[in-house]
Amino acid sequence: MSNQNNTLVSVVVPVYNVKEYLVNCLDSIISQTYKNIQIILVDDGSSDGSTCICKQYAKEDDRVELIYKENGGLSDARNFGIQRAKGEYITFIDSDDCVSRYYVENLLNLSQKTGCDIAITNFEKINDDKNLRLSRMGGG
Repeated sequence: MSNQNNTLVSVVVPVYNVKEYLVNCLDSIISQTYKNIQIILVDDGSSDGSTCICKQYAKEDDRVELIYKENGGLSDARNFGIQRAKGEYITFIDSDDCVSRYYVENLLNLSQKTGCDIAITNFEKINDDKNLRLSRMGGG
């Protein structure tokens, strides 16, 4: 079920030395069922090759914007991304995480349906050998 409205959602992804996880993260964002997204990659001074991965995604998908800043930490990178966000809604995804292909669609639908200012969703924590370790459920 795809949301048919044109509400822009900004996705802010702080990036700092996460080369090992970044492709999976970005693939999960690019493949969202809800397509009207602005993907803001905030390179927070990476030195491990993460920057090259970010550049490739920005080159291949015009929804991806890559911005650079000196290392200032996760919160600083998120705040830097917020300054560039053009969406009516903003979501944050850590660069070592992956999201469901329905992530943006579900959060947008939940927020619009309930009129909530903040929406959260469930998550599953998976260890390195891909075994489920913890699952939590959230609501609107």
